[in-house]
Amino acid sequence: MLISSPQWPGYRPGGDEQAVDSGIVHTWRSFLVTCYNLRIAFSVSPEETLVKLWLNRICLLTLVLLLGTISVPGLAVAGPSTENAGDIAPFTLATNPPPSTAPRPERVRYGVELTLSGDYPQAIEWFDSLIAAEPEHPSGYLFKSAAYLHWLQRDPENEDLADKFLALLDESVTRAEAMQRQQQRSAEALFYIGGARGLRAQLMLVKRRYFKAVGDAKAGKKALDMAQEIDPNFNDVYCGLGTYNFYIDALPKVIGLLKHILRVQDGDREKGIEQLWRAVELGEVAGPPSLYLLWDIYWRHEKRLDEAFAVGNRLHARYPRNAWIAYWLGQMTEESVRDCAAAADRYREAIAIAKGRAPDRTSIAARAAGHAEVRLARVLTAELQLTEALSGIETFMATNPTEPPGIRSAGQLEIARIRGLLGQREAAVALLRDVLRAPDVNFGRTSSLGLDGQDGELHKQAKLAIKEIENLNAGAFELAVRGWGLIRREGFSEALDTFERALKSGGAKSVIVQYGLGVCRHRLGQAEPALAALRTAAKADALADHEWMRAEALLLAGQIYDARRDRTAALAAYGAVGASRAARESTRQSAERFMQEPFAPRTGDSASSGRQ
Repeated sequence: MLISSPQWPGYRPGGDEQAVDSGIVHTWRSFLVTCYNLRIAFSVSPEETLVKLWLNRICLLTLVLLLGTISVPGLAVAGPSTENAGDIAPFTLATNPPPSTAPRPERVRYGVELTLSGDYPQAIEWFDSLIAAEPEHPSGYLFKSAAYLHWLQRDPENEDLADKFLALLDESVTRAEAMQRQQQRSAEALFYIGGARGLRAQLMLVKRRYFKAVGDAKAGKKALDMAQEIDPNFNDVYCGLGTYNFYIDALPKVIGLLKHILRVQDGDREKGIEQLWRAVELGEVAGPPSLYLLWDIYWRHEKRLDEAFAVGNRLHARYPRNAWIAYWLGQMTEESVRDCAAAADRYREAIAIAKGRAPDRTSIAARAAGHAEVRLARVLTAELQLTEALSGIETFMATNPTEPPGIRSAGQLEIARIRGLLGQREAAVALLRDVLRAPDVNFGRTSSLGLDGQDGELHKQAKLAIKEIENLNAGAFELAVRGWGLIRREGFSEALDTFERALKSGGAKSVIVQYGLGVCRHRLGQAEPALAALRTAAKADALADHEWMRAEALLLAGQIYDARRDRTAALAAYGAVGASRAARESTRQSAERFMQEPFAPRTGDSASSGRQ
């Protein structure tokens, strides 16, 4: 009998239909992302027949349904505020390792903790000691292979890691099958068999050995089911079963018929979340990786941000040396909450963590820092802090010439965009055309399997940047940036003069100019001119990074209407904020609050302070 969910903090069943629908859509998108990440996204060579094409697609879909559902401790990889973060003690290399006489689960868990901290060489060394102590037991081999898989996911070009990973899995299966023969109905042996089969299926997919991968994935799921049937209190097994239940149920209904044809068992998303929390609270070794999976579910699929931040903070508190966790917290803050200032702090934290790592463990942490440097430049650009953004990313690119091609292309893209915004059009376009000539990747995304980078995204961004730069009124933009700098220093009179000059220089259709005018006029007590500028800003042209300003303009307009006791107009403005896809989460929450209770002007309660 399952433990009731209220015992597990952060779990709540259900959710509104819109959240569920958006989660399903995002799940399907994430599955396609996974295929791209593995460089096999429904693409075939010209000589392949149509029949072979569809066979490949069916194999891929089958694996996308099954992969990641046979999770074992130490495998899962996901992607602010410190509330509720203190319930997990930090794990660092200073943590005393359990003695060789300690129970096996305690020693295994220590190695898992090393893996999730990003200390891969140390984790591998630790599991070597377990193998030396118990060479016939599958645990050391399986969890050492999981450490190699984590490392491989952060360094996918390293074929040596893949070879070691496969060899260890073979050893793990051999010993687990021997255990099963000796003990007959052994839930533990079946757990190791299921975990090993699921891990191997992932690499078989990368190598395009589709039918082998399908066989491994189904065999792994069957083994986990048998383990749960033998011992329902073997709580580690619920990590894999919970993952399966959630992700299968989250698939679009249109896939249902194909699932039946392929004999893929139905899932139950609520039961899956419940099972994962059970593994977190009661599993001997599966708790931390199950928490990673729940972070991914709450963040990317369910869009339940409160739970996502709570889980992400717990992980960050537990693994303060893992630069990737800080990076993913920044990414979540940037993309889901649209708080660029808070995201910048997280990216700086990831960079600082990576720089603080010991020299012999810097390669994977350094890659996290590379991602963070590029994303930091992006959010600073969105905040119109162009000088700081350009200085930081150019220094990084100049001092790190050996970064992977994806990071270098993404960094070059950000340099080009900033230079274009600063009026250096020819140099910017030349850099962007270099990006278009380089291999196309999707920089900085993370799929459900924890792999970064997929085909088809940087070129799209470069083409959009070229179009924006060619259409940009550089003179008006430069003045607008200067005006926003003055707003941040509360020099509203001088800022108003600067924005009016930008207006005369051709910036009448720019959201950056019109919103700036609205803020300055409002702060200087010019209500009617402020509303005129804000109404224009809500419909003005916006660069991709600055669409959020339209929603900010609407929110400020609603506050001005409320201050004038024009509730009908205020509600219309707040409602438009809620309908805006580009609105930042804090802006949306403010609009929802003012929908319920009118805005009451008082010190510090206005959106018009130029928060950027």
